[in-house]
Amino acid sequence: MESSRRRNDNDIWVLPLEGGQPWPWLNKQFNDALGRFSPDGKWIAYQSNESGRIEIYLQAFAPGAPASGGRWQLSTNSGANPLWRRDGRELYYISADNKLMAVEVTLGEEVKYGAPKELFALDSLRVETIGRGRAMTGDGQRFLFTTIEEETSLTPFTVVQNWMAEAKK
Repeated sequence: MESSRRRNDNDIWVLPLEGGQPWPWLNKQFNDALGRFSPDGKWIAYQSNESGRIEIYLQAFAPGAPASGGRWQLSTNSGANPLWRRDGRELYYISADNKLMAVEVTLGEEVKYGAPKELFALDSLRVETIGRGRAMTGDGQRFLFTTIEEETSLTPFTVVQNWMAEAKK
């Protein structure tokens, strides 16, 4: 670990479930987080602030080895919280202006990807975009989001303890 490394930087580690020790897959001086394996397990999409803002990156995964080889930035105007479609041909993320974005990807010997496309804005839906409060169907046609409840004034209430004894009187 470098002495200049800040303590609040995140790394992406892999935990093998069939024995073995956890190991750092991506261990850089940036906030690398929310790594997501592609459905075939050969790629990892993750968010990083390496460019100076949070963006979505894609990199090949080899079991037992740290990240190496080519890396592709899939987002163009910031992006967070990557999520794969079940067939691995599309990746979703949330843009800085709070829109759900989709990028078509073709993975193999050569990586190809399209321009990010806006699916819909999340602002009016009061969607919780921080964390993992979302899911989708395998075909990417329907999404579930955790929403933020509007603040309401609190209604006072009274807690009555030992009410059974009071009821018998």
